[in-house]
Amino acid sequence: MQRDGIARRVFLLGSSQLALGLPRSATPFRILIVRRSNTGDLDDHGCIMGWLFVVPDFRFDDPEPIGVTLEPPWRNNQEFASQIPQGVYNGKVRIGGPLGWRIALDSVPARTLVEIHAGNSIADTSGCILVGQRPSHQRACEVLQSGDAMRELRRRFGRTVDRPIQVFVWDSPHPR
Repeated sequence: MQRDGIARRVFLLGSSQLALGLPRSATPFRILIVRRSNTGDLDDHGCIMGWLFVVPDFRFDDPEPIGVTLEPPWRNNQEFASQIPQGVYNGKVRIGGPLGWRIALDSVPARTLVEIHAGNSIADTSGCILVGQRPSHQRACEVLQSGDAMRELRRRFGRTVDRPIQVFVWDSPHPR
């Protein structure tokens, strides 16, 4: 099955601790971001769009996304200007400031201050990942209802702030 050009795929990079009966705060919160890559039409607009899923394991077995993502295009991993490389990252919750609740990613190669946070247009990011509930069909490089998407992500995360976070960022190799 295909959803907007992404073929159904299954990934397994970790095991679920829910089956072991561990409390939710000890269970890693896993986010899967599937970016649409190799699409010149998106690069022409200066951004990359994708989907954001919350998953018990790093599986993509046709779940419903909880939102869409927006990032700058690849610019040789340039700090504050490029999307991050595909890979698996640990994260932690950050609270406060004008961005409020957000997820900071650790160990992004050659980068600092990379976060998943609210924002609606490419002008709202400096190399971070923005989330929204859906893409704008009127404007390129814009997502809508970012605050709602962040509230849903926070609701699924739970009330604790010290829960381990893992984020898998994958560039979909789907054909155009």
